Amino acid sequence: MQVRVLWVGKTREDYLREGINIFKSRLKRYLDFKTLAVKGEKIRPGDRPEPLLKREEQRILGALHPADKVVVLDPTGKAMSSDDFGRFLGSLQDQGVRSLVFVLGGPLGLGPAVTDRAEFRISLSPMTFTHEMARLILLEQIYRAMTIIKGEKYHK
Repeated sequence: MQVRVLWVGKTREDYLREGINIFKSRLKRYLDFKTLAVKGEKIRPGDRPEPLLKREEQRILGALHPADKVVVLDPTGKAMSSDDFGRFLGSLQDQGVRSLVFVLGGPLGLGPAVTDRAEFRISLSPMTFTHEMARLILLEQIYRAMTIIKGEKYHK
C-alpha cells in the first residue's frame, strides 16, 4: 500500500524536521511512503481567512488522485488508541487499498471541499498541537501502527 501524508506549509523547526525524517526512513521498511507539502498562504493582520483557505483547499485537492482513499486529521474526527489505529490501517491493507493519503491542514484548517473528499476523519488527540508537531506525531503513529500489524516490539 502506498501511504502519503500531505500537509500545508513548511516544517520550520529543525527538531521536528529531524524527527519527521527519522520516521520517514523507518516507514520505508513497511510501506511505499512519501510526504508532500503544499504551499500555505501567508496570513497578514486583517486578512479574511476564507479566500486564503480556498486557495489552500485547491492546492490540496489538486495533489489528490481520484483513486486515493483520503483521511483528514480533524479535531472533531474519530479518536483512536494506537491499537485501534493499527487495526484501522491493517483493515485498509486487507481490503486492498492501494493509495492512502492523510491530509493535515495548516493554521487555517481544512476547507469543506477537502473534508467532503475524505472517506475518514480522525483526531490525533483532544489536546491541541502545533500543525508542525502534528506531522511528527502522525508519522510516529503510522510507524507504531505498522509495528503493531507486524507484531514487532516497538509498541509496548
